[in-house]
Amino acid sequence: MLSYRVALMIMINLYDNDYTAGIPTVKRRTMEKPETPTLCLPTFKSSPNLLVTWWRWWLQLISPAKSRKGMKLVNGHTINSAVLARYLSWLPNQDEASILKLLNPDDPQDVPRAIEFGITRMRGQHNSDMNYSQALDRIGAAKDIDTVFKKHPDLETQSYSWVGDVVVSHCDLPSAWKDGCDKALTVLTDAHMSAVCCAFNEFFSQDGCDLMRPWGANKYLGISDVEGVELSTNSTSFPNTAVSSESLLLVAGPTSVEEEPELDKDVLTLEEALTHDVAFGSPNIDHDPTIPSTSHPDTPALVSGPGINPDDYLLVYGKYIYKETICRWLLNKHFIAKSLNRQERVYSIRRSITGGNTFIIGDIFLTIIRINLTLTIALVCSTSIEHHSITCHHILASNVCTPDVKLTGQILTLIPTHQPVEQCSWLWMGDYVKTRSEIQGIKQTTEKVVEITAPGLLVELVNPETTCVRMRNDINSDKFFALNNLGNTWIIEELALSLACDTLWRNACGHSISIKNILHIPTPSDPSMFPYTLPDGSAGIICIEASKRLAASESGPSSECPLCGNKTDSMRAHVGIHILRASRGVTSINNNLKQQVGLHQPCGFCGRSGHQECKIRIKITNSGAVSKVESSCPYAHTFQYPNADIGSNNRPCGNVSLKCELCHPFLAPVTGKKSRTVAPFIDAVWHYNMIQHLEEVHPQYAHPEKLIGHPLPAQILTSFTLTALEQEDANIPMAQWLMPLFEGEKENVQVGSSSRKRKTNNAGVVNAKKACTSV
Repeated sequence: MLSYRVALMIMINLYDNDYTAGIPTVKRRTMEKPETPTLCLPTFKSSPNLLVTWWRWWLQLISPAKSRKGMKLVNGHTINSAVLARYLSWLPNQDEASILKLLNPDDPQDVPRAIEFGITRMRGQHNSDMNYSQALDRIGAAKDIDTVFKKHPDLETQSYSWVGDVVVSHCDLPSAWKDGCDKALTVLTDAHMSAVCCAFNEFFSQDGCDLMRPWGANKYLGISDVEGVELSTNSTSFPNTAVSSESLLLVAGPTSVEEEPELDKDVLTLEEALTHDVAFGSPNIDHDPTIPSTSHPDTPALVSGPGINPDDYLLVYGKYIYKETICRWLLNKHFIAKSLNRQERVYSIRRSITGGNTFIIGDIFLTIIRINLTLTIALVCSTSIEHHSITCHHILASNVCTPDVKLTGQILTLIPTHQPVEQCSWLWMGDYVKTRSEIQGIKQTTEKVVEITAPGLLVELVNPETTCVRMRNDINSDKFFALNNLGNTWIIEELALSLACDTLWRNACGHSISIKNILHIPTPSDPSMFPYTLPDGSAGIICIEASKRLAASESGPSSECPLCGNKTDSMRAHVGIHILRASRGVTSINNNLKQQVGLHQPCGFCGRSGHQECKIRIKITNSGAVSKVESSCPYAHTFQYPNADIGSNNRPCGNVSLKCELCHPFLAPVTGKKSRTVAPFIDAVWHYNMIQHLEEVHPQYAHPEKLIGHPLPAQILTSFTLTALEQEDANIPMAQWLMPLFEGEKENVQVGSSSRKRKTNNAGVVNAKKACTSV
C-alpha cells in the first residue's frame, strides 16, 4: 500500500486539480460558529469517517496510473509508472530497485498481510532493522494481540466496531475544532511562540481569508513570488515588531578585492543568485517614513503584516527577501551550492545535480513528423523510453540519438510571440495536440492526445529556458489557461526550431530514411494547433525541400518531372532521356529545362546530383540476377528490371542500375558457409553514368570515349552499350551518338541493330524468358 500512498501524494502536489474522475462526492456545510475560523467541514455521505475505505479510493485512482499506458489528466498529460518513478527518485533513500518494488509489489492486494506487518512494526517501536529472534518475538506478540481481539471484540477500536451514530456529518465539528485549537495554543505558548503569531481570531476576522494564499492575488505561500504584492500594514491591530540591528542582515558586495572570498567559478554566490532574479533597487514594499532607514539609500520599509515576522527576511540590494527563498535559490535538495551553469540548475534534465548527463521520462525532445503533405518539427514530452527493445526510465543523453533507442511522447502545443518571424519565440500553452477518435459501435468521436514514437536517429535533445507568461506583453496570456497558476512555461526560439528541423532532415537523408518512412500523424482536431502556425495563419516551421519531395512522392501514378515539369508515369525512363542528352552534349533541348541535369553521377529517378538519399543499391541473388533496387529518392518507383534493361519500341530507355564488375568482381560468402545464401545489397551505378564512373574510379581502362587504356571485359562493355533506338528517341544527332569501342565484335551489340537484346551480365540482367521481377 505504500506505493499507492506515495504515488497519490506526488500526484496531488504536482498535478493539483487535474484529475477528478473517481473521487467520491464531497458535501460542504456552511460555518455554523464564527469562533471557529478556517475550519473546513468536508464530509462524505453516510461515512463513519474519511478513512474507512481510503485504500479503495486510492486504488481506483492509482491503478490506471501504474499501467504502461497511464492515466490521462484533464489537460492531456499522461501519468504512468515511468512518470511516477521519476518523482519517487526524489524521495530520500529511494534507489532504482526500491522504486521498482514500490510500483510493482509482489502482491499489491495483500492488505491483511500488510496490516499484520504494521502491527509487527508497532511492537518494535517502528524499528524494521530487527534480527530473526526479535522478529519471531514481535510476530508472536502480534498473534497474541489478534487472539485477544477475536475473543473480546468489544476491545476493537476500528470503525466497524463502533456503535451509535458515528457519521462525521452528524457530529459537532466546530466544537471539536475549538477544543483542538485551545490545545494547540497551549502547546505554542509553552514553546514561547510570539502571541502575535498565534492570534488566529484576529488573523481570520475578515471574510475570504485563505491560509494557502495569505497575501491574496492568487499567490500561494512557498510557491508564488510575492514581488509586487503589497503587504498590508495594519498598525492598529498588529503593531510592528521592533527589529534589532543584529536580526537585520544587510547583504552587500565586498568592500575591497582583498576581502572578497575565493569561490569556485562554478558556485553560485549569494549576491549572484539573488541579483539574478531580483532587480536592484526595486523594493516590493513602499517606503514608510515613520520607520528609520538604514545606511543604504534605497532601503525600503521593514516587512510587516498579519503573522509576519520581520526576522524571517533579509534586506538584499534594497529589497526584502524571504530566507527560505534565499535557501531555495542558492542550495539544492542536497544542500549543495547550485552551479552557474543554467542547464545544471534545471532539475528536470537529471535526477540529481551531481549525477550524470541523463535523459529521463518527462524530458522534452524535438523530432520531425509528416502531416498531410508537410514535413515539420514537433516538440515532444517523453512518456516512455525503449533501449534495445527494453523499457527503461532513464538513459544517458549520449545514447539517445542512436538506432537502438525509441522515444514515445506527446506533442506540445506552441504559440508564437507577436514579433517578426526571424525574432519570434515559441511558448508552450500547457496543452497537447489532440485528434478525433471514433468510438466503436456508435457514430460519435472523442478527443484523445496524440502519442508518437520516434526513432533515436530522428531525435534532437533540447533544453529550453522558462518564462512567466504574466510578465510578457508580446503574447496573449488568456490563451495559456492550461498552465499552472504560476504561469511558468517553456520558451524556445524560432531559430533553434528551424535549425533542428534542417538537422533532423539531413540525418534522415544521411541514414537513407525514406520520407515515406517518417512518422505520419492524422490531422488534429484543431488544425491551427499543429503544424505550428504563425499569427497570420501560415505554417511556422516546415522543411520546404522535404515537403516538395513529399508532394512529389504522393502525386499518384503521374508525377511531375523536377527537371522539365512535364507529367510522366515512369520517372526513370523520362529522366533517363534528360540524362542521356546531357551526357552526349545536346544543349539545344536541355537549355529549356527549369533545372539542369546534375553534373556528377545524376540520379536515374530525379536527375539531380549530390543528394545522399538518391544513393542507389541493388540486391544480387546467387544466380547473379538483380532481385531488388533500393533508393530513398522521393521520385523512386518500382519497375520491371529485365524489361527496363531490354527496353521496348515505345520506351527504349535502358537506364537501369548496374553492378560494376570491376568494383565487385565477386561477392564474398556468408561467414561460416561455403556458399553465399543471403543476397547482399551493393552500391550500383546507373547505366548512363557508367562512362563517368570508369573515368573516376577505373581510369586505366579504355571505353568508347577513351581509346587508350586496358581493354574492358566484354560483358562490362556490353552492359552500357547504347542502341540506335535509345539515341534516336532522345533526339541525339547521329554525329554525337555513342559508338561501340570495337564495332563488329560478336560480344558487342551493334549500334543500329534491330535487336535490343544484350548479353546477361553478372549484375543480374536476367534473360527475357525468366519471370519479371518488380523492384
